[in-house]
Amino acid sequence: STILEHYLPAQAAMVGAARTASLLTIPDGAAKTNGLAAGDAVAELLIAQRAHDGFRASDIYTPPSPPIPGVWLPTALTPPIGTYLGHMRPFALKSADQFRPHRPPDLDSKRWAKDYKEVKEIGSSASTSRTAAQTEAARFWGQAPVQQARGSFRKFVLDHALDIADAARFIAMMSVTYADALIACFDAKYEYAFWRPLTPIRAGDTDGNDATVADAAWSPLLPVTPNHPEYPSAHSCITPAAGLVIARFLHTKKIDFTIPSLGGGIGDRRFDTPSELEYDVASARIWGGIHFRSADEDGAQVAKRTAHYVLPHYLHRSSD
Repeated sequence: STILEHYLPAQAAMVGAARTASLLTIPDGAAKTNGLAAGDAVAELLIAQRAHDGFRASDIYTPPSPPIPGVWLPTALTPPIGTYLGHMRPFALKSADQFRPHRPPDLDSKRWAKDYKEVKEIGSSASTSRTAAQTEAARFWGQAPVQQARGSFRKFVLDHALDIADAARFIAMMSVTYADALIACFDAKYEYAFWRPLTPIRAGDTDGNDATVADAAWSPLLPVTPNHPEYPSAHSCITPAAGLVIARFLHTKKIDFTIPSLGGGIGDRRFDTPSELEYDVASARIWGGIHFRSADEDGAQVAKRTAHYVLPHYLHRSSD
C-alpha cells in the first residue's frame, strides 16, 4: 500500500481502506508488527531506487505539419499516450533500446504493400472476408489492456491455488517482464513514429507505392485507434511474454492460461501454449484494423527477447 499511495495519491483513501480491511484478518502480535515494518522498509527502498526514473516525465510529441508519408499523426484530440515510456529507466534491461526492432517496412517495398492490403481488406469495418470468430477476437483484444491483463494474472493465481509466496513471485515475474517490454516497445514507437492504418489507407496515394490504393472512406473494425504510433504493436510487445512467464513458472509448455473478458457479450479466451497466445493477439490487431502485420511480428520479438533476458537474469531460483 505504501507504493500504491506514493504513485497513486488520488486513490490513497481507497488503498488505505483496503489495507485496513486486510490487516484486520491477521492477528495482532510480533509477526504482524515485524511484517509491517519489513514491508514498509522494502517499499521505501524501492521508491528511492526508482526516483527520477522517467516515470510520467514530460515529453511532447509534435506531429509533422504538413504531414509526411509514413510519419504518425495522432488519432485523437487528447495528448499522445506513453510519450515518456521509452525514456524510462528499465527495471532489468540494460537500456530501453536493448532489443529495439529494426524498423517498419519501407513505403516503396513489397512488404509494405502486402501489409497495407491485408489490413485494408480484413481489418475494415465493412470487411466481407473477416469471419465472425475473427471479429470476436478483435473485439476481445480491443478491451482495456491493463484491466484485462491484471484480471488474467489474478485468475491464474486463483486457478492454480498459489500460496502467498508463489503468488508474489509470479506477479513479480509478470510485472517486471511486462514493464520492461512496454518500455522497450515505446522506445521503438516514438523512435520510428510510424503511421496507423487509418491514415495511410485513407491516403494511400501519398506513399509513392503504386501497389497501395487509397480508400478515403475506410474505417477500422475497432472504433478507437490507440493514440500512439503503430510500430511495433504494444499488445504484441507484452502479451506473448505472459505465455513465456507462465511456461517458466510452471516448468511446462502447457500454460493453461485464461484471459477473462471485460464484458460486452464477449467470452473469455483460453490458451494452452505460448504460441497460441502470440498468434491470437497479433492476428486480432490486424483483424481489428489498427496494426500492420510487421508491427505484430516485430513486437512479438520484443516480448520474447525481453522475457528470455529478464527471467533468467533477475527472476530465477536454483530449481528453475
